[in-house]
Amino acid sequence: MLLGSGRAARDISLVIDAKTEDDVIRVCESLSREGFHVVTSWALDAFRERTHWTILADAPVHIDCKFASTDLELSSVERCITIRMGEEEVALMPVEELIALKLGVLGALEDIEDALRLMLAHGEKLDWARLAKLVGGDPLDLARHQLEEFANEAQEEPEFAKRVAEIRKLIQMVISLRSRS
Repeated sequence: MLLGSGRAARDISLVIDAKTEDDVIRVCESLSREGFHVVTSWALDAFRERTHWTILADAPVHIDCKFASTDLELSSVERCITIRMGEEEVALMPVEELIALKLGVLGALEDIEDALRLMLAHGEKLDWARLAKLVGGDPLDLARHQLEEFANEAQEEPEFAKRVAEIRKLIQMVISLRSRS
């Protein structure tokens, strides 16, 4: 929420650090006590297969859960930022890890745009060296490369091509911001 971009998502993503199936069961029991409809067998299957699972919620959003298994996911759990929202403490993924996840793992056009908007919003405070380490190089080069792959597909669709052009402008804005930092 605090680190998001202008696009509204209809899900909440949780990265959970569970080392054993017993940990998974404890997480499910805890979420159930808090009123969430958790299917423990889905969670156990996801843990075994290293995929995601969904908690069905009585709300306009759903909750996607993933057990931390990659270096990036483990780093996001270890380096999380804790904030208070009312009476509750909420752990948020550091912005560098969120950008790396959007560029290096997810990579849809919306994710590239989100990553660039996050760079713009947090650019002066970003640890650019850490972000480069997380994505394995210059994050803007990665975004540019991914965008060009979409641009090659977009030549026949004017609306899609327009969106690619807008994202190219975001890249230029981030380049400008980074050069001032």
